[in-house]
Amino acid sequence: MGMFIGTPKPIVMDGLQCFLDAGNSASAPGNNTWLDLSGNGFNGSITGTPTLNTTDRGTFDCTNSSHTFDVHDASSDLIPSGQSFTINLWFKPSTSNGFVFEGGNSTNSLSSVAIESGNFYIGGSVRGASNDLKGTTNQWNFISYVADHGSTAKAFKNGSAITMTSNSGTVNHNKAQTKLFMFKRLNGGGFGGGTLSMIQIYTNKAFTLAEHTQNYNAHKHRFGL
Repeated sequence: MGMFIGTPKPIVMDGLQCFLDAGNSASAPGNNTWLDLSGNGFNGSITGTPTLNTTDRGTFDCTNSSHTFDVHDASSDLIPSGQSFTINLWFKPSTSNGFVFEGGNSTNSLSSVAIESGNFYIGGSVRGASNDLKGTTNQWNFISYVADHGSTAKAFKNGSAITMTSNSGTVNHNKAQTKLFMFKRLNGGGFGGGTLSMIQIYTNKAFTLAEHTQNYNAHKHRFGL
């Protein structure tokens, strides 16, 4: 199932929990807010005043530690316990070291992607490295972080499957994730930084490569890919 949301091609709609798009004026109206297009109210809470640019048809520049986002809703779990989930990001890192995102709750880190020495690390209960998933600075990436219930986390990038060089650990699905922090850890450390254009979060939905590729194709023209 697909639907048009600010793009000439459809994205996957089944299980869409949150959709933030800096290139859509209904989502990023320019008053330092980032609104959820899914209708579920999981808006982006902005720290500092990251610059909203028209570059690549809409981006936020988060190039210092005072410019970050977290996604949450005070009355609902972002990712309920016991569910598979997928986190999709369009972003361009500005550094070869630091966190791209970390998700969890007030006491637990439950999902993450970080960059160390140019390699992405996919975090479950144990993080796993990928030589295929390079964190090249100043290049656009569309990454799907996929956690199927009872299995290890995996990733897709720019329409291709990623081979992990070590297991990323079984994701703890028994704890709800209430928030997602971009470019930093839940405790505020590990700042990564970069340019962010889009966040898509799916619940009760573990993306296949075909679904990842569908969403990649829907927006890649914006980023010259």
